[in-house]
Amino acid sequence: MIIEKANVKILRVFAENWFRTLSIEEIAIFSNLGRTWVYKTLSNLKKYTLIIERNKRYCLNMENNLSISLKQAFDIEKIYMSDKKTCTSILSLLNHIKLKLGNDLRSVLVIGSTARMKRWGESDIDFTVVAKGKLELVKPDINIILLLPEEFEKKYMECDEFIITSLAYGLLLYDTDFIISFLRKPLPFPSSEKIEEKKEFVRKTLERIYTLLEINDIEQANKELKNILTLLARIEILKRKEIPKCRLELIEQTEDKFLSECLRKLLNGKMFSKNKILGICEKIEDYIE
Repeated sequence: MIIEKANVKILRVFAENWFRTLSIEEIAIFSNLGRTWVYKTLSNLKKYTLIIERNKRYCLNMENNLSISLKQAFDIEKIYMSDKKTCTSILSLLNHIKLKLGNDLRSVLVIGSTARMKRWGESDIDFTVVAKGKLELVKPDINIILLLPEEFEKKYMECDEFIITSLAYGLLLYDTDFIISFLRKPLPFPSSEKIEEKKEFVRKTLERIYTLLEINDIEQANKELKNILTLLARIEILKRKEIPKCRLELIEQTEDKFLSECLRKLLNGKMFSKNKILGICEKIEDYIE
């Protein structure tokens, strides 16, 4: 019985980190199991080719259909583990999407802070929907990104960060083997050219901030500052070949203390003064040189 519970715990860890290879120590920490139990459980799971070992690191075998099914099951489990209101909203919307799009529907993913179980207060629930049809829905607490299958594939090939993050951390609610075909591949990372494009966006945003400060629009300047600090944190994480999580988790995920502290204060509602913003912007310019 203990080994069966350990199987579930460790499979859940792999399902949540399907795109990563994990060390024994990481598996032990994430599963809250002792290393002895981790070794025993991994040995058991390898018999069924559910996991793969490479250089003393382990990952979910996404070529195994059972592994794919387990990931989907754990994804849906997370929805049912969320609060009742969130769970009801998600399942109700899923039924609505399936009814409206019918055979045109390819895939539905819950993304963002809801997928990461980090939803903050009454923040929106975000979805990525892949379909050939059109979907009209106006709800104040729901955001839907609707993409054609060819649009999704094009963005994937371009290493679009939104698509890669959706695949890495999204919860797969419905699929016709479209998203699964991407889960079977290693996730790509942006090239140095793509990262440079992000830096150029930061430069342009800095110019907007300076303009806002000239007209003393401090509130909007703080909003723009929050956006570029978020982007810089994402850039720092991508350079380490990691996939950025939702904004709330970037504070812990980034290894840059300056970015982390500034972003933490802004996300907690702090409003920086004009002089403070200027000081932060000067430091940001050093980041993008």
